[in-house]
Amino acid sequence: KWESMTPMNKPRAYFGSMLDYFHKRIYAFGGSNSTKCLNDIEVYDIENDAWKKVGFNLPSPNFAFSFK
Repeated sequence: KWESMTPMNKPRAYFGSMLDYFHKRIYAFGGSNSTKCLNDIEVYDIENDAWKKVGFNLPSPNFAFSFK
């Protein structure tokens, strides 16, 4: 049953996302906050209900995008 999840470390909207089913993680790429576009990446560990920043960034800030 899905109840709720811990909020991201950095509020963002219009970000790209990806589910890693085998490792039970969700990735959030870039996006924007109320003042700028973002290039950082956060990963959510589903089993531990925790977000952390990934050790590298996107090459440039991006928002409202998708992967092919």
